Amino acid sequence: MKREEYSKIEAVNQSLLKALVDGVSPSKIRNTKYYEEFKHFKLGDLVDCLITTPDELNELFYFGELATMPSANVISMVRQLYDMSGGAIYKLDDWPIILQQIINDHNHHIKRHKDFWPHDTRIKSIVKDGTPYLEHLKAANGRTIISKREKDLADLIVNNILTHDHTRSIFQTTPEFNKTFLGQVGLVWEYKGFKCKGLLDLVIIDHDRKVIWPIDVKTTSKPTHKFREAAEHLRYDIQAAWYMHGLRDAKDKGVLKINELQSIDISDYTLVPLSFVVESTTSPGCPLVYHTTSKDLDVGRYGLNKVTYGNGNRIIFPPLEGYEELLETYDYIVNKGGQYNKEIDNQNGRLQLGLWD
Repeated sequence: MKREEYSKIEAVNQSLLKALVDGVSPSKIRNTKYYEEFKHFKLGDLVDCLITTPDELNELFYFGELATMPSANVISMVRQLYDMSGGAIYKLDDWPIILQQIINDHNHHIKRHKDFWPHDTRIKSIVKDGTPYLEHLKAANGRTIISKREKDLADLIVNNILTHDHTRSIFQTTPEFNKTFLGQVGLVWEYKGFKCKGLLDLVIIDHDRKVIWPIDVKTTSKPTHKFREAAEHLRYDIQAAWYMHGLRDAKDKGVLKINELQSIDISDYTLVPLSFVVESTTSPGCPLVYHTTSKDLDVGRYGLNKVTYGNGNRIIFPPLEGYEELLETYDYIVNKGGQYNKEIDNQNGRLQLGLWD
């Protein structure tokens, strides 16, 4: 399934549910940027595409002559002016009054030099830093702009994953391996009255062993041997459990859909737990494979109650929500008029602390 096709499906996904883990945060609502580009997500998407669907590369990404990307603030301001002009702007200083308002809205000034730059100086700064990006934005025609530095890093990461001893066997496609490799597998299913969806980077179907193995490719800013920290913080256990739910639904139906015309009969195949293939963006060279365990998937689905260890010195792990509870919270907010969650709303914002209960 193409990414654009998948993105148009209106359904609950794991990213939406994981966003509920942190609750409603004013910082997520008040954002001074018109457009925000998350570099790690962009690089991850590029790596995914290079590995799983390279035929879609030029359809999704634009590779120009930018050595590096401008700052996030400059990108946001250029994007806003470009959109306001309907894509008809030729130079950034064609609309100086509107550009000045955009600069003010973004609080764009460099405090380490002085509290505020003069208006003309700030406009000149945006014109200098933003003009190359504007030219790429016009040429990209809606595609994601990739700088040379980003492309070089993505190529290095992909080469490491495909050739390193830790990971290369996963992607071997020689004739003696009777496997089907499915990249960007879109899953859609119904659960508890909700339409749900998930997009798997890779599903490997081993026809000799009758096994289905889902793979998710991850990039991390930390060394790969510290991936567990990121996985816990970003709740990748929820993602893994959610994707496994979608695959189980496909297996129960007996068919894994490849596209509108092709499907694979998987009724007599066995599902194995999802694995993460991980490479670092800051210290690449040691890609690792992390296999999720039954406990990972169980906590990702059902959560974990508060756990206390120790006699004299107590070590307390707070409760974790799984996607079952997060679905209930989503239903409460979207369908039942809830503002935050049941505990906060029912107690009118006055909660028991209960640290040592």
